[in-house]
Amino acid sequence: MAKDVWDPTQYDRFRDERSQPFFDLLNLVRPQPGMQVVDLGCGTGELTYKLHRHLGARETLGIDSSPAMLAESRAHAAQGLRFEKNEILQFAAQRAGEAPWDLIFSNAALHWVPQHDHLLRSLTSLLAPGGQLAIQVPANHDHPSQTVAAQVATEAPFREALEGYARRSPVLARSLPTISFASPPTFFPSSGSAIGNSSFPA
Repeated sequence: MAKDVWDPTQYDRFRDERSQPFFDLLNLVRPQPGMQVVDLGCGTGELTYKLHRHLGARETLGIDSSPAMLAESRAHAAQGLRFEKNEILQFAAQRAGEAPWDLIFSNAALHWVPQHDHLLRSLTSLLAPGGQLAIQVPANHDHPSQTVAAQVATEAPFREALEGYARRSPVLARSLPTISFASPPTFFPSSGSAIGNSSFPA
């Protein structure tokens, strides 16, 4: 079993900084009565609870792969709100053909997931007619903190320790325009992030 690298206490130290892009994204969502909502990368569930309450959703499902983070989510479970351990790519594959979602929401999670072209097509196929895909990812792969770390990883002794591994950040903005939406995705630079919100065609 892979080690859980997420620490809820450390994560909570930067609550305000992590929360602002979430609320920026939430403000782009168009609420509808009785929504079926999924939050991909829900973390401790605190913000998922606020998403659920703000939308007055009929059902909200929070998905995360970290047992430590999900352990914290139990405190936020409520009527119509539940949490589930799963990988985002697995969720997209497993839910094909099931009841569609009115909103697929993801704040600061998809940049950890590869195969964005495949992933985004899978997610849009899970939307109900007129459903919304609302995603936010940090757009800081060209920031000096990231480029310097990538350079250092190619040098000894880190190159040997990492066995030559070099992570390439998925370029989300290049994937969205290749998918057919009812209206073009809109991108909002916000605190070093790119936020997209669009409707899937009916």
